[in-house]
Amino acid sequence: MKKNIINVAVTLFLLLGVTCQAQTSNNQFRSYIPFQFNVGERKLPAGKYIIERINRLTSHEILVVRNANTGRSMFVPVSTTEGKREEITQLVFHRYGEISYLAQLKGVEPNLSLKLSESRAERTLKRERQKAVRTRAGSEIAENGTDYETVTIALRLW
Repeated sequence: MKKNIINVAVTLFLLLGVTCQAQTSNNQFRSYIPFQFNVGERKLPAGKYIIERINRLTSHEILVVRNANTGRSMFVPVSTTEGKREEITQLVFHRYGEISYLAQLKGVEPNLSLKLSESRAERTLKRERQKAVRTRAGSEIAENGTDYETVTIALRLW
């Protein structure tokens, strides 16, 4: 009986260790972002950033975007999306002229990306740009939603 209890305790210890390791792997990334960008309604300067995933394995995952130089951080709710397998982990930005918005974190796990919701400011900017294009080119232009440039930046595991 005592041997069975020890076996169960060792098995639980090993399982908990594997579970904790699985939950902490691929949680923190770092990168240098060479331009000013927006996350939601907040404007962030160019610089070194640490991106951390919290609340993994739940339906309400959160990213912490932290400026490595100042230590200032913000919490950003994200939704998980499945897609094609990405070889590298990367940040995806939508760039409207000189204004960039963080849109997605790709390749965090095989076939998994984290998508940020469009902010009110980004939706307004997109609408204004589409309206300006239609005005200049006439009403025959169909809205295709590709009025921004996609910029990607590779991330490294911390």
